[in-house]
Amino acid sequence: MEYLTRVLIRVGEQPGFEFHTKCRSLRLNHMCFADDMLLFCKGNFQSVLLLLRGLQTFSNTSGLQANARKSNIFGANMDPQSLEDICSATGYQKRKLTFKYLGVPVLAIKIIVVDCEMLIDKIGQGSEPGVQGTRYMMAGCSSSILDWWDYAPPSDCCWYWRKICNIKDKYKQGYVGNGWLKTDEKYSIQSGYYWSKGDIEAWQGFRWIWSKANIPKHCFIGWLVAHNRLLTRQRLKRMGIISDESCVLCGGAVESIAHLYFDCQFSRACLDNILV
Repeated sequence: MEYLTRVLIRVGEQPGFEFHTKCRSLRLNHMCFADDMLLFCKGNFQSVLLLLRGLQTFSNTSGLQANARKSNIFGANMDPQSLEDICSATGYQKRKLTFKYLGVPVLAIKIIVVDCEMLIDKIGQGSEPGVQGTRYMMAGCSSSILDWWDYAPPSDCCWYWRKICNIKDKYKQGYVGNGWLKTDEKYSIQSGYYWSKGDIEAWQGFRWIWSKANIPKHCFIGWLVAHNRLLTRQRLKRMGIISDESCVLCGGAVESIAHLYFDCQFSRACLDNILV
């Protein structure tokens, strides 16, 4: 998804692409939710075509394809013929606003608590104290934030709510100790992350592995190798998943990280061809 985000950001920088009216100031042309995605642009053929080219670039690189049967196009204040041309070019179905995502209506105006009732109900049974606490927080409370930090969940609440409160208790010390309660300080995800991480020496190869010039799949594999977490056959045998730990490429030794990258005859031949 990080690679797809970079591709779509680059699409927004292309001449001829126009952002949606409500997204122009943020330069926003997409939003990701797990395995779902919303794409935004002005309702002209050129902007839609550039978005489709970005998706095709991602598909050519990753091998992943958008499911046309589950993809829809929503247009507002568009010329009907232009909308039909876009649907014909993409193969996507034309739908009308409004639509719902996870039970919450996607509107052009600010949603209210009533619009989120279905989402709140999906969290769990409405009678559970944890869900009641979630409902109370989403509806908004007039008490100060100090009430939340001093809150203790009841013993009969659901497991999810207890876990949320346990995380809150862990961060309470850092929240007070780092002065986030001061009027001139604000909590941020970055400050909370650095506080929870503690003093850890930065690894020098971090930027080399996670370079923007690398292919995301190669970055992930390199990171697993650096942390000795690559699922080689030696590691899979140790986990009890397989019984044979021989290298599948050469069959001459145990398939370890060192063997795969430095000792395997096949890997050595590949490196020699690259370095020629």
